[in-house]
Amino acid sequence: MIETKDCTDTLLSRRLNVIFHGLFVFLQHRGNGGRTGITALMPNVGPYHAYLAGNWLAELALAPGEYDLTGVEPGDGEFNPMHHDMLRDSRRRPGLSQHELYAQLHLPQPSFIWSLRSVQMEARTRKGDKVKVQAAHTHVFVYAVKGKLFDIRLGDHPWAPDSDRVPRIANLHVFNSPETRPRVAHHLDEFQTATSMMHNVELRLDDPPPLLPGIPGTKEFPAAVQGVARAELEDLASRNIRMAELGRIARRILLQPDRTAAAKWLDLGSVWEVLDELSEPLSCTTPGGDGGGSDGGGGTGGDDGGDD
Repeated sequence: MIETKDCTDTLLSRRLNVIFHGLFVFLQHRGNGGRTGITALMPNVGPYHAYLAGNWLAELALAPGEYDLTGVEPGDGEFNPMHHDMLRDSRRRPGLSQHELYAQLHLPQPSFIWSLRSVQMEARTRKGDKVKVQAAHTHVFVYAVKGKLFDIRLGDHPWAPDSDRVPRIANLHVFNSPETRPRVAHHLDEFQTATSMMHNVELRLDDPPPLLPGIPGTKEFPAAVQGVARAELEDLASRNIRMAELGRIARRILLQPDRTAAAKWLDLGSVWEVLDELSEPLSCTTPGGDGGGSDGGGGTGGDDGGDD
């Protein structure tokens, strides 16, 4: 059985969870009144990564460009620096070309941010100083929705929220991740690629990042994160291995003369019963920055320090 969290919530009758998997540089924008929105930069890692967005198991390719998330209400959530660092006074490097920046998503400020599968890495500055940075592989942005879920859009991307008979919570998955298990050197390269997007940040890793912790159990989910199945937090490479197993089981059922009988002993849902055995232990992540205000946040990216 797939573990899910109870969706009962008296505060937010409708909501959207945006679930980021992999390598993103989050820019925290600030104005005189506080946090005003987040831009998620997707570093271009070439053919080694898949760039996807959409409903779980049905994500579609993101074309290079800019996308605005509309139809959600802005909130006041922020990154938890214990799980994901925002480097102070860090800003986006001007003039990023498409071979460096694949796409960017412009997002209202979420009402809550959950960063998970976090690791601490030891990086080295250009001067040779060692610094410790905390970065998470997966992030869940929670948004309140006043209107209809069906009206939420991500720019001109063809995604639309999946609909149940009584839709209250929708999940949007965004991937910048390898489709297969990458070599260790890949994680060193992408860390450098992502941090180089900030003009005043020069960090590099001498050693591979630590292994990622497992996917939290549903009892460890924050109360604000509802309507998310634990299996939805799986990385793309591990999920593809699972999908291959799902296809194998489905094929065996379809080839049986009596499909009803075969389905009784070939359970499609069983492929999700054990998540941790397949979870990718290497991290696709990097710390980020917050260039405005006096407080720190957590994220992969930098902040322009104001409204765009």
